[in-house]
Amino acid sequence: MPVLRHPVALGALLFGVAPALAAQSNAPRDPRVDAIVQAVIKDNEPGGSIVVIRDGKVVHIAGYGLADLDSRKPNLPGTRYHMASSGKQFTALSLMMLHQDGRLDYDDPVGKHLPEVARFGDSLTIRQVLHHTSGIPDYYDDSTGYKLLLALSPRPTNDDALALLHRWGTPKPAGRGFVYSNAGYDLLGTLVEHVSGESLDGFLQHWVFGPTGMTGCFSLPNATRFPEPQRARGYDKSGKQFTANDQDPLDNLVGSGSVYCSVEDLARYDAALYTDQLVRQTTLADAFEPGRLVDGKSVDYGFAWGLAERNGYHYEGHSGSWEGYLSYILRCRSQHVSIYFLQNRTDIKPRDVVMKVFDLYLPAPAGAAAASSPQ
Repeated sequence: MPVLRHPVALGALLFGVAPALAAQSNAPRDPRVDAIVQAVIKDNEPGGSIVVIRDGKVVHIAGYGLADLDSRKPNLPGTRYHMASSGKQFTALSLMMLHQDGRLDYDDPVGKHLPEVARFGDSLTIRQVLHHTSGIPDYYDDSTGYKLLLALSPRPTNDDALALLHRWGTPKPAGRGFVYSNAGYDLLGTLVEHVSGESLDGFLQHWVFGPTGMTGCFSLPNATRFPEPQRARGYDKSGKQFTANDQDPLDNLVGSGSVYCSVEDLARYDAALYTDQLVRQTTLADAFEPGRLVDGKSVDYGFAWGLAERNGYHYEGHSGSWEGYLSYILRCRSQHVSIYFLQNRTDIKPRDVVMKVFDLYLPAPAGAAAASSPQ
């Protein structure tokens, strides 16, 4: 069996992300981006951090508002946020690494690697789960499944979720339609762990976060989460009141969204995706191909990246929402423009902010209004 080899670390300076960016006063700032974000985030409230990258250089990176209302700690470029579903990309990337290494094929039946779900049949492939066309029942959206999962454990793990999927829910024909499934991505997280022999956090630290210098990133469950001094607390807002909300009974499930990261580290990650450091570009290209249904129709979703268009430019994006955190990430590869926005509050739509920034750097043609396809 082939063995994964460490990619060569590129170093922070190649990314245009020097350690000095951890200090907000030394970071590059675009006053136009400041104006967009500061229009919706006040200094004395929870907020977020954003990075804008163009042609391999960070052109804007900053934090806004507070990471913790009790300590009054500010959000900075190095502040760590729960990425929620935006972190699905790391699960998909892990599978691409294992595929490139010959340990699995995207068209393998999931049951080949996880016999517990063999009842879904050979027609259910890894590729379909990646594209959200699997038909796997979702315990996140079904109150019965959620209660059954918590009955197995007050803090269920992926093994508990696998045991539940072994017996719960009626299998639906795979490949017949797009149905976003967090449970499906938890199943993929389990698959990474079973095939690699490492926890998802261990795999990511070993093969992604460590080699790229993403020192502030980690996946739950992780004991450093609450003592972590640079972690932002998540907050919900009701009226004018913010309430801390940064833990959930399902936090020990991994794959669908379990990663904490900073925008500073995401800039390093973004740069690595333009190279062969993590996976070859030919391997990565699969992530940006639309899924296909059995009838030949396509879906606007690749491997953990939504596929869309704005102002005539194709881009990949993804949103995230969990506990008191929201996020939106975007990459326009043809123009080498990327925007990553992570929040520790749930009353502001991060995609709206990102699209306003997108229009600054990639505006609509003269005389045309900004136009975006659904995503």
